[in-house]
Amino acid sequence: MEEVNLSISNDEALVLFELLSRFTDEEKLSVDNKAEQQVLFNLQTTLEQTLTAPLQPNYSSLLNKAGRNLGGNNE
Repeated sequence: MEEVNLSISNDEALVLFELLSRFTDEEKLSVDNKAEQQVLFNLQTTLEQTLTAPLQPNYSSLLNKAGRNLGGNNE
């Protein structure tokens, strides 16, 4: 599996960790404050600058395949 390396600040990492920990505990993803919203926007921007798949004409197929590779049904 090909790897993607992302770089985030320590502040972003802490806020993201708390958001994901809460999701793991509650099995519900909710954004509780502006810091969590901002870290998700920042992460999306970083992914947009890194990934080429979203620009491909077969993006939907690539996304479904990635979901299956991760053990889920992404449809």
